[in-house]
Amino acid sequence: MSATLPQGGRWPIRRLGDVLTRHNEVVHPGQRTGQATFVGLEHIEPNSGRRIGSSPIDLGNLTGRKPTFRRGQVVYGYLRPYLNKVWVAEFDGYSSVDQFAFDVRPELADTGFIAAFMRSETFLRRASIVTTTGQLPRIGTEEIASVPIELPPIEVQREVAGRVGAHLAVVDDARRASRERQVAALALTAAHLRAVFESPRAAGWQSVSLRDLVNTRIRTGLSKAARPDSSIRCLTLSAVRGRTLLLQESKPVDVTEKDCESNLVRPGCFYVVRGNGNRELVGRGSFAPDIVPERLMFPDLLFEVNLSDAVDPAFFWCQWSSSAVREALAERARTAAGIYKINTSSLSSIELRVPSLAEQREVAELLVMRLDNAAVLQSACSDELALLSDLPASLLEASLEGVA
Repeated sequence: MSATLPQGGRWPIRRLGDVLTRHNEVVHPGQRTGQATFVGLEHIEPNSGRRIGSSPIDLGNLTGRKPTFRRGQVVYGYLRPYLNKVWVAEFDGYSSVDQFAFDVRPELADTGFIAAFMRSETFLRRASIVTTTGQLPRIGTEEIASVPIELPPIEVQREVAGRVGAHLAVVDDARRASRERQVAALALTAAHLRAVFESPRAAGWQSVSLRDLVNTRIRTGLSKAARPDSSIRCLTLSAVRGRTLLLQESKPVDVTEKDCESNLVRPGCFYVVRGNGNRELVGRGSFAPDIVPERLMFPDLLFEVNLSDAVDPAFFWCQWSSSAVREALAERARTAAGIYKINTSSLSSIELRVPSLAEQREVAELLVMRLDNAAVLQSACSDELALLSDLPASLLEASLEGVA
């Protein structure tokens, strides 16, 4: 600190309401025309105070009211305040109705310091957050105004705000590098698959439709309403991740024993996502393990594919993950009410290149090892990014230590 603490070891305490003035300008439909910039909660990164996006709006076509903000104001997201979505506006614009804009009294406080404090855990501990049944947590202007804050001299506030900014810039650089490593790891998986399935060797393999590689007809399961006390469980779509089904991703459902029996998950079968709101996820598939819990069924948004013995499961999964198959599945997906789906006929017609069983196993042995290594890299990058995402909050508390 560049200034010495006053006698008693604490800076003077004020209310946030003493240093903040609410900006109350709201624009209603029909009041203005022209183009403007909108910044909603989705455009603000938690904890860091960084704006990560914006969107254009046509003021002449507004269908609801839009609060405004001005350059240099603190814009605070009061819905789910624990997300700490607080930023200092870099331009004039419009926000969502779940944000407040404040001017900071320059003779009392530094804007960067106040914004940092309002993103901190200290602020949340001192604030009275409203948690009404059936509504998301929120905080009002009166609750914000009543939060106590230690206010050192403005030069000390600026020093703290500068330190916070420098720390966050380092974190931002680290996250950028980590994302680049993650992209490279993802590209490695695609490169391994291309090297096999787009090679001259693969071009000589026999082309076979999926319908000719199954023991039984491809079918969907059954979806029923949830029932917490039921002993029968049904897979959810999140169970389809990686080569093997995540059987813990299931829910208890209200279904008869007869329906359960005819829709049980079968060991070794391949389960494919039939419908999803994300087109890229339609057709994703995983194998059921050799041991499956009793009374576990699959829903109608999954296909069950019972492959014949002429197909090596590891080889099949690798090819199913290749860009050629993924693109073919995406092309066949059709949307209705926001859900992309693929039908049985379209799935059955997917073309696969299949060599002899011995060659399948030879290819799969090497390819699976490479894909597993790439997956380890991807997981490490994801873990690193998760840690870096939590770091701004910790750095903020450390920077404010001794002030708040």
